[in-house]
Amino acid sequence: MDEGTESIIKSTLIMTEMLQIDTVAEGIETQKQLAYFIKTKCRYIQGYFFAKPANAAVSGEYLFEKWLSDERSLTEVSDEINNA
Repeated sequence: MDEGTESIIKSTLIMTEMLQIDTVAEGIETQKQLAYFIKTKCRYIQGYFFAKPANAAVSGEYLFEKWLSDERSLTEVSDEINNA
């Protein structure tokens, strides 16, 4: 990554932290990019590194298969998150 790009990223993250705004790093496609954004403490990261874009039904199936290892349904987990 060149210095100009890195400066823009750092400035954006500093500004959003000061304004208490969540930031999403989009377009993460490589392990190197992921490692960089983990070091910047960016809380939200998305991109092809994790999964290709998908509709709601496919996304729900992916979430269930990859992240929910017990017998709970998506509705139960969603309710749990919303009531936390």
